[in-house]
Formats: sequence, C-alpha cells, structure tokens
Amino acid sequence: MVAALLSVLLSLDHLFRHDFDDGTLEQLVLQPQPLFLLVLAKTLAHWVLTGLPLVLLAPILGVMVHLDGNSIAVLCLTLLIGTPVLSLIGSIGAALTLGLRSAGVLLSLLIIPLYIPVLIFGTGTVAAATEGAPVGAYVPDGGVSGPGDNTGTICSRGSAENQPVEQLGIIDDV
Repeated sequence: MVAALLSVLLSLDHLFRHDFDDGTLEQLVLQPQPLFLLVLAKTLAHWVLTGLPLVLLAPILGVMVHLDGNSIAVLCLTLLIGTPVLSLIGSIGAALTLGLRSAGVLLSLLIIPLYIPVLIFGTGTVAAATEGAPVGAYVPDGGVSGPGDNTGTICSRGSAENQPVEQLGIIDDV
C-alpha cells in the first residue's frame, strides 16, 4: 500500500499541469460534456498508469515476501479498491494546486492526511489476513447492516443494543 501511495504521489503534480500550461484544460471546460466526466477520464487514465501495474504485480511481490495465497488475494483486493481512491483523492489535490509553480510539497501536505485512512484500510486488512483473522470487517459487503446483524461491521461482539455497558468497556468503574 505504501508503494501505491508513493507511485501516485510522484505523478500527481503532472496530472493536469500539461493541459493547464498549453490551454487544453480551458478547452475541456468549454466542451458540452460534463466536466466531471472529463476529469474522471483523466483520473482513470492516471490510475491505469500508476495503480493498475501495482495491482497486477502484487501477486509476484506477495510471493517474494512469502505471503500465503489468501493474503495475496486480500492484498490484490485491497490494492484494487485502494489505488483508485488514491488517484481520485490525488486529483482533487492536483486541481487545487494547479496554478502554483512548485506545488509538489504543498500537494503532499494537502493529500497525505487524506491518504492515511486508505493506508490504514489496506495495511490492516492484509495484516489481518496474514494473521489468519477474518477480514470481513475491513472489506465492504455492499449492504447496510441493521441492529443485531454484525456482518460487515467492525464490532465483533454483536450489536451494542443487546449488551450491558460494562461488557462493552465504554464506561469504567469510577
């Protein structure tokens, strides 16, 4: 996940820079297509060049560091989820620092705090898979869980409504 963060971070400064310098970005704004689709297409192209190679190389790198098959699958899944998010967050930072001459350091200061949750998600999921723990709490299941249904939630003891406060460890004895 750290390699994905660094590869995205190194190439973000030039995501919109060349289009801004030669006036292509102004012409894109004037197009009848929605601007968010054009930005999404550029971000997708950025992800294909920076994130997708890491996703494809992850099984080989996983074997090199002696991960088991389940951990390699989880690593590929987290990279497949996390690298597009890194590109999307980075495109916001690149757009914000577009008018500056040397925006590399400011861009890093702006987006690294936003990258930290993605980094925690990726490393936590792979670490849980390596230890043999269930990773269902980290990987979204596509649905919203209701009371009493603890699938896909981080709380592993069940619903908080059904347990006394002392068992949850929220309130210490005073």
